[in-house]
Parts: sequence; C-alpha cells; structure tokens
Amino acid sequence: MKKLRKWLENYWYHYKWRTIIIAFFAVVITVCTVQMLQKKSYDAYILYSGPKVFTSEQETALTNALRYVVSDYDDNGETNLCLTKLILMSEQELEEAKEQAKEEGSTLAYNYDTRQRTKEQLGMEMMTGNSYLCFLSEYIYEEYKDHDRFAPLADVLGYHPENAEDAYSIYLANTEYGTYFSDAFSCMGENVIVCIRQPNVVDQYAKDAMDEYQNNVQILKKIIEFKVQ
Repeated sequence: MKKLRKWLENYWYHYKWRTIIIAFFAVVITVCTVQMLQKKSYDAYILYSGPKVFTSEQETALTNALRYVVSDYDDNGETNLCLTKLILMSEQELEEAKEQAKEEGSTLAYNYDTRQRTKEQLGMEMMTGNSYLCFLSEYIYEEYKDHDRFAPLADVLGYHPENAEDAYSIYLANTEYGTYFSDAFSCMGENVIVCIRQPNVVDQYAKDAMDEYQNNVQILKKIIEFKVQ
C-alpha cells in the first residue's frame, strides 16, 4: 500500500499538468459526443417572423399543417421540423395592439430592448440562419426584400406563379394550401407572406447547406402547387 501511494505521489509530481489536460479534453469530448447523440434531427427549419405569439395548441396545429409539405429529409422514419419564431411588431402594429389592450381594459407591456434584440436576431437569421423557408408579416418582408435576401420564385421553381405577389413572394392566403389549412395558419395573423431566403456566399460552397436549401425549395413548391384532392 505504501509503495502504491509513493508511486502515485511520484507520478502526480511529474505528470500532474499532463494528466489534468488529458482529463479535461476527455471530459469535453465525452460531453460533446453525448450532446451530438442526443441532438434531435430536423427535416426542415422554418422561420416565422411577425406580430403574433402562438399558444401551444396553435403551434401544434400549425406544425401538423406544415407536416403535409415537409418530407422525411433524413430518412429516419419521422417528420420533425423546427419552427423559429421571432415576434416583431411594426410601430403601427404596436399602436394597434396598445389600443386593443386599452379597449379590453388591460395594458400592453412591450419591451423596446427586447424588440431591438429580436431585430438583431432576425438580421442574423436572414444572413446565416438555418431557416430558408420564411413565413413573414408584410412589415418584416418589406424590411428585407430590397436587400437581396430572397430568391426569385422563377429561379427556384422554374416558373413564376400567376398568383405570386411579386418576383420573390406569395401570400399564403392566395394558395390552396393556405386556404385549406386556414384555421391552422390563422395564428400567424393576416396577410402572411411566404418566400425563401437566398443562400449566402458561404452556403453556396457548402454541400450540406445547399442540400438543405434545395429541400426547402421542394417544400415551397409543395405549398404553391398544393391541390385539394
């Protein structure tokens, strides 16, 4: 026992920092491996940005409607999607919400610091986010459409839909898909615009990113070409 203790003391004296560094990296690698194994796989990343906050029931109905156009991209036998929600009001929408709250005998609490952080997050999402397919309020769409953020529908679909709003977008309500699932999509508010974000320069040279982009193109195509059987 004394020999073992002496050996350990001698080992620790000579190899203490080497042992600590090896142990540190072993822990990091183990944690990262566990997180990667536990990470949920999504078949599509979709962005909503507008003034509405969803209840859990509304989000469930919305997700179920989206599953009609989202395929099992990773071939794992399930259809899972990640819906990123960035709640942002225009000044007009904010004033209207305040008036409505006043009429209902309540007060709307709106944090302008949170609004600014959300705008910054949305800007990053539009540049480098996971989501390509976008469901946007008119205010958000107008903020970004002149900054080369969206792909022309004619380029991604191979044709320009007759019911498109402009070169880059279509109102969800003007599609059979949006009409058929109008109850599920009502939580997004009126005049929701559907468009697809343009891949950035880095994405264009990354195969995984471009595969994901093409997956979103197919989802957009299903939304626009959806027909009630």
